[in-house]
Formats: sequence, C-alpha cells, structure tokens
Amino acid sequence: MYIKTYQRNGKLASTDKLTNENLEKIVGMLSKVILKNGNFVVGYIDPLRIEGKKEEYDGTVHDYIYLWTFKNLDEEKQNYDIKDGFNIEKVIISDIEDVHSILYSHPRWGGRLTNKFWI
Repeated sequence: MYIKTYQRNGKLASTDKLTNENLEKIVGMLSKVILKNGNFVVGYIDPLRIEGKKEEYDGTVHDYIYLWTFKNLDEEKQNYDIKDGFNIEKVIISDIEDVHSILYSHPRWGGRLTNKFWI
C-alpha cells in the first residue's frame, strides 16, 4: 500500500508507504484513492478531517479520511458558489489499497478548480 505523488505534468515525484504520517503530508492535494475492492474515490484529500464536522478535527489522522469536491463547479468558467459548499466522502483507511496525489493541485497553490483527477 503506497502513496504516489505526481508532478502536474504526470511525472512520478515520489512513492511512500501508506502511513498516517505520510497521509498528513498530502493534505489538500487532488487525489485518487484506490480501494481494496477495486473501486476508487477522487477528491481533495483531507486526512485530518478539517472540512468535516468541526468537533472531529483534532490535528491528527485517525482511522478514516475525507475526500471533498466542489459542489456545482463550472470547470469551464473556473467558477463555483462558495455557499454551495463541498461534497464530502468518508473513506476508511484500512479499505485503501493505494493513493495517487498531484503535487500543488489545490487551487490555493495555483491549481485549476477541478473535480477530475487528470493523471
């Protein structure tokens, strides 16, 4: 079980073991989480559960993470209404096979507003 990080151009930047400590390092990155059952979930990774229920946040990784995407995002116009909020999906860490994340993909780092994993 690994976390693979990629540069925006698709080139593999690093491969690390899937640990709570390494999950903390990819907070906010657009990620594709591949589950042991073969399914996958795409979204901005939130292992600290910052965007979830505020009482859940304690600054540490527990047994689950969140992946969030923009609600009502117009990717062509690069626009969404902040009051619409986010779609948040809970993923149990023990169900994860691998994680693929794109470095600096979060819009606050200059990435595009997108809900699509492009690598």
